[in-house]
Amino acid sequence: MVAKQFRWSSNQPFQAGSFLTVKALAALVCACYVAVPGATAQTTLPVPETACSFAGETLPGQLMITPGDDTLNKAVAAIVGYTGLSANFSVRSSNVPDAVAITVGDEHYILYNHELMDQLMQATKTQYSVVAVLAHEVGHHLLGHTLKPGGSRPKEELEADHYSGFILEKMGVPVEAASAAVSALTTDIPTATHPPRSLRLASVISGWWYAYQLEHHPPDLGFKVSLDPVPQATWSGVAPSGADVQYVGRPVLYGQQNPVFLTTSALVGLNALGQAVIVGRKLPPTSPGYAWMYAGPSGTFGVDEQGRMWSLEANRVQVGYVAGLK
Repeated sequence: MVAKQFRWSSNQPFQAGSFLTVKALAALVCACYVAVPGATAQTTLPVPETACSFAGETLPGQLMITPGDDTLNKAVAAIVGYTGLSANFSVRSSNVPDAVAITVGDEHYILYNHELMDQLMQATKTQYSVVAVLAHEVGHHLLGHTLKPGGSRPKEELEADHYSGFILEKMGVPVEAASAAVSALTTDIPTATHPPRSLRLASVISGWWYAYQLEHHPPDLGFKVSLDPVPQATWSGVAPSGADVQYVGRPVLYGQQNPVFLTTSALVGLNALGQAVIVGRKLPPTSPGYAWMYAGPSGTFGVDEQGRMWSLEANRVQVGYVAGLK
């Protein structure tokens, strides 16, 4: 696959005309904060009613845009390239609160607040948070949201978040970094246009896992999980309470590297010292069709009778499975 051939990596040199590498992206994100000689002229744009913003802050009455070099346009081209399309967006610095996707006439814009993007990258300690914002706004364009009257709406925001998570997994970005922008820039208070942070994080993570599933084609192990499982094996690690603990299975989330084990009521992982600690809970089902609920550090997921773990969105995807212990 062409996109996979140019998958971002820390040791792949950037070549003009190719997709961007991680190091090249870091350089271009920093470059967008430096004034470009001869590019100080400002242009004004109206605020169309179809505007889709990242966090839902009030947009100014008039948009001031500053042209610069094409580095962020290349970044957007890299994002769009993983879908097999060509980008036709203009990426510009603006007086918007965070980032916004707009269409004015035949021109498609992604506008961003360069000071906020700088602060975001510093706060999250990863350039991928800026990439996630760009991918979210690209999603609004590709999904046709900027052509619909009304602008941002909760359903459209979740769709753009899902796209962002999907694309960042394709780029090889860890799920924690893919969701960093939503964690940092949104709140748990829903509005008429934007869902709460919890739902947006779930959508980003769901998109990331969906891409991971498509990429790796995980097998359906068909492991039967009963409503009241009987311990099948005892793990030899140190138990959280200092006493022996019997484990009944091992939940496996796609893309998660740290092992987690299941008791009859808790999820147990290892801390930095290699000690077993409780990291989540096994809860009764809160949605039909599930045997129990996995409530861990990566979110809450439903587990069906076959041991398959699912996201709780309406358009659910499998995010993992529960394996038995041998």
